[in-house]
Amino acid sequence: MRLYNSALRETLRAMGLIVISSFIGPYAYAAPADYDGTWRLDGGCMADPSRNQPSFQYHWTTTIENGSFSRTNTFKQPSGQTDTNRWTATIQGSNITIDVDGYDDRGHRWLRKYTGNAISATEIKISGDYFLPSSPGGWQKIARTCTGIFTLISPNSNSLAAKEQQRIDAQRHAEAAQKAEAQRQLAQRKAVDAARQKKLAEDADGERRLARTSRFRNRNSLIAHGS
Repeated sequence: MRLYNSALRETLRAMGLIVISSFIGPYAYAAPADYDGTWRLDGGCMADPSRNQPSFQYHWTTTIENGSFSRTNTFKQPSGQTDTNRWTATIQGSNITIDVDGYDDRGHRWLRKYTGNAISATEIKISGDYFLPSSPGGWQKIARTCTGIFTLISPNSNSLAAKEQQRIDAQRHAEAAQKAEAQRQLAQRKAVDAARQKKLAEDADGERRLARTSRFRNRNSLIAHGS
């Protein structure tokens, strides 16, 4: 087993894929592009009964590039007003911060602030607070919380998820190569054993033939002396 692990490490090192181990964690050594790729966000905000505001959900996809993304969503409410939410997100290490600047076509404004962290290379959880304008020119947090989960759909080639898949593929390749080598060595040992057994059988057969020849000569010699 020690030789097997050593051979596996050498194979992974040769392929340049042993630098980050999955056992260290997907965000131990963070880089700006670690979470780059296409993600799906599923989330929502709780109701605000004091303002007669129902709960709502949101589901959409976005692309993270160099650890950030921005997008604008618009939605027409049943009441007829159009809501606009401008999302701006930044990832540093395994932590994400998101500001959502919201407004409608009737002059109302709101703000949502999210924080969260990557729990793996393929999932990011967020939670946030809801704010409304207050005087003079500030924001007041209200008793309305929001949550969400980003799920990776398609990683970029330089992301942690892609590197982890490369590491897994390399490990599988190394294990397959190790297994093939073990099978080759086993077949070689069997071939050597078979050749040895064949040689022993041939030697034994030669000795039997030699013994028969010797007995035949001795018998002929006795016959010749008896005559």
